[in-house]
Amino acid sequence: MGANLQDRFAELSRLVGNTPLLAIDFVFRGGHRRIFAKAENFNFTGSIKDRMALHILRTARASGALKPGAPIAEATSGNTGIAFAALGRALGHPVTIFMPDWMSQERKDLIRSFGAEIRLVTSEEGGFLGSIRMSEDWAARTPNGFLPCQFTNEANVEAHF
Repeated sequence: MGANLQDRFAELSRLVGNTPLLAIDFVFRGGHRRIFAKAENFNFTGSIKDRMALHILRTARASGALKPGAPIAEATSGNTGIAFAALGRALGHPVTIFMPDWMSQERKDLIRSFGAEIRLVTSEEGGFLGSIRMSEDWAARTPNGFLPCQFTNEANVEAHF
């Protein structure tokens, strides 16, 4: 990975992860309790999915699976697509998100605001499962296209370790 790209990942890493750990004190069944919660809303796009998306992209770049400037596509119902749209764009990649057409307008607008293209999938086209199938078809016909495959990518699990 070139120094410039390493710098870009380092910059993005400052915006993802290392979120505050909050102590929440409360009374339950007469006893004082304390739980701790990560404030993941402090991530770049406000979601824990940023952590996973950045790790997948970093891992793919390091392994050569994601080429500089190569297109990225992912099937999602929202937050993961937002994360890939934002981080992919920040790293210089065009992003296409496949998602069911019944997802909220807010999610669609947010994904588009990061410059990603959205391919809405109807229930007749298979809804969410159709989104996955279409993203796989996209990858098969797109030279150098990168498909993160969030549901089967081991880097997804590693990101939260």
